[in-house]
Amino acid sequence: MIFGSKTWKTVYANDFDAFIPELWASESLAILEENMVVGQLVHRDFSPEIANFGDIVNTRKPSEFEAKRKTDNDNVTIQDASATNIAVPLNQHPHVSFLIRDGEQAKAFKNLREEYLVPANIALARQVDRILLGQAIRFRSNFAGQLGQLSSSNVKSYILDTRKVMNINKAPVENRSLILSPSAETEALKLDLFVSAEQVGDNGTALRDASLGRKLGFNTFMAQNTPDIAWKYCGYSCY
Repeated sequence: MIFGSKTWKTVYANDFDAFIPELWASESLAILEENMVVGQLVHRDFSPEIANFGDIVNTRKPSEFEAKRKTDNDNVTIQDASATNIAVPLNQHPHVSFLIRDGEQAKAFKNLREEYLVPANIALARQVDRILLGQAIRFRSNFAGQLGQLSSSNVKSYILDTRKVMNINKAPVENRSLILSPSAETEALKLDLFVSAEQVGDNGTALRDASLGRKLGFNTFMAQNTPDIAWKYCGYSCY
């Protein structure tokens, strides 16, 4: 500060930084993760026996028999019992690898290996979920509805059409699962069929929790890793 011809300086500027500690939270911030459900829905009977990349699981599909008619004087018709071998190669080998050096661990106040193990496992589970969901394209010859055009006005019809295709193909009626993307689930939840307590019979849980439960013969799940298609009608001008 300057008063007349004299200049005054602050000569005792206090510095208390050394007395202000840096605090480290004992817990990390929550990891934002998707719900990963598909790995629990697939057939896993061979899991305890098969463990190596490149192994092949050979399963089988027994042939169908046909009932025949006969009279008391007719001989029976002998049919061949056969099965089709279906080879399932283990050709996916996802992994998550990271390196924590001893010096880095020694300087850290947390066990870094344990700290990063959870996000590593989440990334692995996410990749498995996406691999399984991506297999749907292999069954595109058995489809219902129109790609990218599902809405609240047709979601029930699309589900029923899917049920029809499965019934015609003799898919087992028990334990059918339906996976919805976040967008598809949103459209479904706009219908009273999926949330109205008197129609669902769940005392209002679907409305409170936005859960779909079992609907139209399917155990219905929303999986955030489900591939989603953004559809846009553009007539003949799209290339």
